[in-house]
Amino acid sequence: MKLHWGNYIAIFFACFVLFILFLVYKTFSINTELVTEDYYAREIAYQQKIDKLSNAQTMHAAVKIMQTADSIQFVFPEQYANSNVSGTIRLYRPSDISKDLELPISLSNRKQNYSKSLLSKGSYVVHVDWKGNATPFYTEEKIYIK
Repeated sequence: MKLHWGNYIAIFFACFVLFILFLVYKTFSINTELVTEDYYAREIAYQQKIDKLSNAQTMHAAVKIMQTADSIQFVFPEQYANSNVSGTIRLYRPSDISKDLELPISLSNRKQNYSKSLLSKGSYVVHVDWKGNATPFYTEEKIYIK
């Protein structure tokens, strides 16, 4: 049996429709997460973040983030060792929001340690938002957990 040219057109359009349906299925099956649920509110408050970053740079108050074999160590500036330091450390995992971790700051001799067992291997962005001597500071750094 020989196919007519009209049959080829019908086969082409049927394949095209199946391809489009496959693309629609794949589009709905992909997980699309926002960075945070309150993304727009955070963007409005972005100037405050810029001010905190500026405070950290001008006062040389950036937090040093170091990795040891089994922990992550946050070392705060020496001038804030005896002051009342408060704030949060947020470990943001860009590839999976369910692996984000937010921890309160509680210093011991200018340092704070967190076990790597709380984290899975991979890339994280560390956001340290803290206050020392009533001055707000912010530090952001990318790390890779091995």
